[in-house]
Amino acid sequence: MSTAAPPLLHPIAVDDRINSLDVLRGFALLGILLMNILDFGLPNPAYNKLRLWGGDQGANVWVFVAQYMLAEGKMRALFSMMFGASIMLLTERGVDAAAVSRWLTFTFDVCCGSWPSVWRMPT
Repeated sequence: MSTAAPPLLHPIAVDDRINSLDVLRGFALLGILLMNILDFGLPNPAYNKLRLWGGDQGANVWVFVAQYMLAEGKMRALFSMMFGASIMLLTERGVDAAAVSRWLTFTFDVCCGSWPSVWRMPT
């Protein structure tokens, strides 16, 4: 009679989730989206020079200043901290940190097309 080993990564129960971590992660993702909206609609130089594309008057300036002061760089940092906290929680649950790191590196490489780092990955 053999017993199957539990899977390496498995979902946790809803009661075990940390709601504040999920809310902060969602807030950070929405902030990153807010910062990228300018890049979606305008060429890259418009990110810092609104005058080139006619956005240097009235409410456009105030929205740009508020966005720059409240969200620029802060949302990426918040998302990075939430990612680190999630990895810490995974390792506390007994998940092999090296396996998680390899899986995340592989996933990033597949999404971003940087395959050579997969070949150099230690086992």
